[in-house]
Amino acid sequence: MSQPSTIDVVGVGLNATDTMLLVPEYPARGAKVESHSVRILPGGQVATRALLIDGYDTAAAAQAAEWARTAGIPVIADFDEAYPRIDALLPNIDFLIVSRDFPRRLCGEPHLEQALPMLQHRLKCRLTAATLGSDGVLAWDGSKFHYAPAYRVSVIDTTGAGDVFHAGFIYGLLRDWPLQRQLEFASAAAALNCTAAGARGAIQSVEEIESLMAKRDLHPAAWDVSKMG
Repeated sequence: MSQPSTIDVVGVGLNATDTMLLVPEYPARGAKVESHSVRILPGGQVATRALLIDGYDTAAAAQAAEWARTAGIPVIADFDEAYPRIDALLPNIDFLIVSRDFPRRLCGEPHLEQALPMLQHRLKCRLTAATLGSDGVLAWDGSKFHYAPAYRVSVIDTTGAGDVFHAGFIYGLLRDWPLQRQLEFASAAAALNCTAAGARGAIQSVEEIESLMAKRDLHPAAWDVSKMG
């Protein structure tokens, strides 16, 4: 019997498709616009030896996270909804990287500078972070904040940006990069994916991502972590 191939990442969660309708302009309220094309493309958080979970199938994700924690395998969470029974899943997460509004929904604190440390302390995880679109990403590692601005690109479609961010973060994590480099690489990967339509519209090579990073064409910083902590 042949040896199984080495697996770097396992995903448990939503495997979806996106229906993309391209129109010449955004329709006015109550108006109709004829679409140029209709495309059905793969998407979902988990379609992109770490474990990535999105909480969609909470029971399966909780069991997988428990197994991973026992085996010393890092667990990365990508949440945008507080799914039923999510509390059973939260204690086994190492890296909680969520959308802007999720920390408020989870802990009731509207300010990220309070919510991220609160969640990290409550869950005893290694990192809590929120992706903020053109405002970049803010993260708390248990002792200090880290921030990476977003990269400027010609945006076509932001579908899947968060998913690709997680993929970029995991790529850096598996290579033991410093956290700041992980965040910047993930931000660049997500930005490039926004330059074409679809959740996987412009997933680029490591070389292309690092080329964008080298240009340092960034949106203005939304956070000054030197004054936080």
